[in-house]
Amino acid sequence: MNNNENENFGLRLHKLRKLNGLSQKELADILGYKHHASISNIEANRTPPDIESLKKFADILGADLHWLITGQQSRADETMRSNYLKALSLLHTQLYYGIQYRAKTIEDFKKIVEDIEQKQNAGKELTDGEKEDLRFYKPHIAFQQTLLNQFLSDQAWAAKAMNDVLTTKKTGHNE
Repeated sequence: MNNNENENFGLRLHKLRKLNGLSQKELADILGYKHHASISNIEANRTPPDIESLKKFADILGADLHWLITGQQSRADETMRSNYLKALSLLHTQLYYGIQYRAKTIEDFKKIVEDIEQKQNAGKELTDGEKEDLRFYKPHIAFQQTLLNQFLSDQAWAAKAMNDVLTTKKTGHNE
């Protein structure tokens, strides 16, 4: 849907009605109008809707009332959208650093285990500390991998959420 601010109310209403798969008669019936010509007249800008109908149009068609009337996104919506994007961006960045940290931790743990196992495989006696390290680090590698996988999943969600916010049109519908 084109969200050109120069569109008039009737054209925005017409596009939203079509987007929602409603005929003029169906919308008129939902609103309690006796004739579908009432919707036709409003869409043609021949008759202005009453305030109660404006609210119903927005609710039924899933549109922001301010946008439906003016063709412009409300300042509150823009501020909320901006703050949401900032929060998602911060989350995405924090997850990135968490991923880097987890990957490095896994690498470090694997190196410790590998060094101890090489010593063991060479037939050398392990110290009590090395034995304890093996018991500690082996299960923690799997645990750190689980955390890494969760961070990756969360980061993918944050990236998708940011994309959804950026591609959502002023009416709240995705193209």
